[in-house]
Amino acid sequence: MGTGPTAAEICDRFLTEQRYVNDYVAFLDDHSRIAASDISKINQILKKFKLPTLWIPEKWLGRDHAYAAEHIPLLLKFISATAPAVEQTFEVHAASFQKLQKPKDLL
Repeated sequence: MGTGPTAAEICDRFLTEQRYVNDYVAFLDDHSRIAASDISKINQILKKFKLPTLWIPEKWLGRDHAYAAEHIPLLLKFISATAPAVEQTFEVHAASFQKLQKPKDLL
């Protein structure tokens, strides 16, 4: 009969791999969420141009929260509703930049 791994070695390897899988799932979860602080920064820009802002739950304000998978459809709804106003504002500003003329004394 051949000598294989002991029960303790199998248990140790299982726990090591389980820890690796848990760490990897946590890593993916952390990197696949949208931070409320990022949406807050976008909202500051939107407010500057008097555009509708994106949804952030009131209880999250001032805290470091992230949108989970179940929040994404609602956030996308707000983005879809805001996108036309952003596009229109962009077009207005782009048109005004196109009208600018290069100063004659500029090299």
